[in-house]
Amino acid sequence: MKYGIAIVGLLTVFGLTYIASKDRRSIRYRPLTQMIILQAVLAFVLLNTTVGDTLIRGFASIFESILAYAAEGINFVFGGIVNEGQGTQFFLSILLPIVFIRINRDSAIHQDTALYHQVHWIRLKQSERHGQA
Repeated sequence: MKYGIAIVGLLTVFGLTYIASKDRRSIRYRPLTQMIILQAVLAFVLLNTTVGDTLIRGFASIFESILAYAAEGINFVFGGIVNEGQGTQFFLSILLPIVFIRINRDSAIHQDTALYHQVHWIRLKQSERHGQA
């Protein structure tokens, strides 16, 4: 039954995209078939082997540590805002970790881009010096 639901879901998605397509003749079916087969193989390997179990547990532990850092950041900024005994609030426990993780990712990308531009500028200046000499 679960395989039937998966097949019906795939057919539904492909059918809706086929209906919404403006140029149906240019649809390439071979890459779609390859990706479905690749997805099925990866799903089998990740869910039914010890290697897949190890990978999933590793990724889960990484995300748990990231969420723990985010929780500490939230506790530092908004410590004591939740009433005792009332559990967690959606805003503090779900939305703010997403915001903090996104900010950290964006700042890392910005720092990497800034470093790239600095290195490019230094190389440009060096090439100008060597070209003038």
